[in-house]
Amino acid sequence: MSIPATYNWENETRGDTFLAKTFKPITIDGVDIDLTGVAIKMHIQSSGGDLLKELSIGNGIVLDGTNGFTIQTFKISRYYGVANYDIEFTFTNGDVKTWIAGQILILKDITT
Repeated sequence: MSIPATYNWENETRGDTFLAKTFKPITIDGVDIDLTGVAIKMHIQSSGGDLLKELSIGNGIVLDGTNGFTIQTFKISRYYGVANYDIEFTFTNGDVKTWIAGQILILKDITT
């Protein structure tokens, strides 16, 4: 996996429920990373830099065993256009790694 790996979400529509995404295993240089005790955060920002959504373990992110995690379903209701995100991992020794990043194209909804 190159650092950070790029994962671009499928197009989503503003106000709709974004489908859950599972990342498992997290492998760097052929080695599965043990996520035990790791804090995971995800920020989604508009192209202008406004924070649209913040997820973390217990708030939209669930660990799947020791080497994977799932971003649970969520909604973004007040923005459409290109959004950028990244996922940051903070280890118990204080090391911080951003291993996943990408874009989400949020389409304008017509029916509200």
